[in-house]
Formats: sequence, structure tokens, C-alpha cells
Amino acid sequence: MSLSFANATETSDIDTVRTALTGDYFAISSSAVIFYECIITLDREISYVWKYRRTAATVLLLSNRCFLIIYALVQFPLEPLDDVGFSFRSLTADRKS
Repeated sequence: MSLSFANATETSDIDTVRTALTGDYFAISSSAVIFYECIITLDREISYVWKYRRTAATVLLLSNRCFLIIYALVQFPLEPLDDVGFSFRSLTADRKS
């Protein structure tokens, strides 16, 4: 009976790690798309927005761009599995004991 409980706990731990990794991968890929879009459109933004006088539309565009960059930096995972509370090493150590 304890063997099935251990297997259920391992399955739960693996699902938790998989969910955390999926979230981290999504955050990294969405941040990469945001940075890529900012880089490839920077020349057009400079020529069409920054060289002319400020209007409500240009302020809205620039504030949106700044918000996207800040959002991408904030959501970028600095340490993978930070929200899970354990690491792969603790999972393997539990299996050995």
C-alpha cells in the first residue's frame, strides 16, 4: 500500500515539475517574441514616431512599448522552478533513500 502511495507522490511531483517548466517555457518564449518585435521594428519606430512632434497617438504607442518591455522583463523567470519549492536533486535524493 505504501508503494502505491509513493508512486502517486512521485507522479504528483513530476506533474508539478512539468507544470512549472511549461510555465517557465511560456514566459521565456513570450518574452523572446516581445524583445524580437521591439528590435526588428525599432528603425521604423525611430523614423516614424521619434522624429515628429508628440501627439496622443505617439504617447500611447511609446507607453505601450515601454509597458511591454517592462512586462517581459518582470515575467521572465530568473530561477526555474522557483515557485515549486523543490529541485530535481531533492526528487532524486528521495528516490535513493
